Amino acid sequence: MKIFTPKTAYWENKVNFVDDNNVLVGYDLSQCCCEHADWFIADEPTSHIRGNEDLPDLDGFQFDTEFFEEKAERHHDAGATAIFRMVNAAGEEKYLHLFNIHNGYYSHGFTMSVNGETIKNEVL
Repeated sequence: MKIFTPKTAYWENKVNFVDDNNVLVGYDLSQCCCEHADWFIADEPTSHIRGNEDLPDLDGFQFDTEFFEEKAERHHDAGATAIFRMVNAAGEEKYLHLFNIHNGYYSHGFTMSVNGETIKNEVL
């Protein structure tokens, strides 16, 4: 699994996660005033928001394209968390969480594609 955070003007606020099977999850992090959008990786699905400073080693992890969960918790106001499962050959699991906490006026798009074919195109 590789994480790309391009620093060009057009892609400045984007993050992309790509595994060895050419599965891509992309998220737009452009933020306005009354919101908080970001991502983190955890050992299980959670609605407890964390930072992404302490990243685990993701070598050998692949997305499970059959798993997707969206949580809309009360503490997110109008926002939500999108959760993607990642597994490795040893059977270990990690979960990518994309979240946006906002007051109803802001949204952030995310996509999931497999070999260039979009299978999810939604907003939080």
